[in-house]
Amino acid sequence: MKSNYWENFLNPQTLKGNLIKTSMFITAFELLKDRIIDHPKTLFCDDLDSEGWIINENYQIKVLSRNKSPLYASLDWFEEMETISEKDIEIFNKLKNYRNKLTHEMADIISQGINEEEYYKLFSDLINFFEKIDKWWILNFELAIDPDIEIEHVDENSVLSGPVLMLKVMLDIVFSDEKESWKYYNDFVKTYVNR
Repeated sequence: MKSNYWENFLNPQTLKGNLIKTSMFITAFELLKDRIIDHPKTLFCDDLDSEGWIINENYQIKVLSRNKSPLYASLDWFEEMETISEKDIEIFNKLKNYRNKLTHEMADIISQGINEEEYYKLFSDLINFFEKIDKWWILNFELAIDPDIEIEHVDENSVLSGPVLMLKVMLDIVFSDEKESWKYYNDFVKTYVNR
């Protein structure tokens, strides 16, 4: 084994940085997967009982019948809704492959390091994909069914979901320098705690 391996593995700063980057991407990808599956499923919920949502048979017919994978069936459904394109599905597959690489080669990655350029490019693609799915959902479902909102007056560019905002803030905190990474916390404490 090379001395680089042990040097990177035993260096607390390098090890922590690699673990944080790896876990951030995996977490964000899993959140994205959940959104892709849950949004269409929610449309076909009729009611709620003690065991959870009651999903009607149209979910099986209109979504799940497209592919044996609920994830890829949902992606296909989003493509039909013109939320995403075939190119977006190719990007999703790159994200999935990268997530799998991070998961299955984690020992090597946390000790040898992460290709920063590839990582940031793919993380940016992941957030853009997440934003596209959530923005469509908010505009075409959440806001569209709210009788108090005039959808034609909504600025699409200002629509941002809570999970996307949370991911952007997490990225800011984790990847800023030490002083900048405390900005959100200090503002929160000043505004809400130390009144």
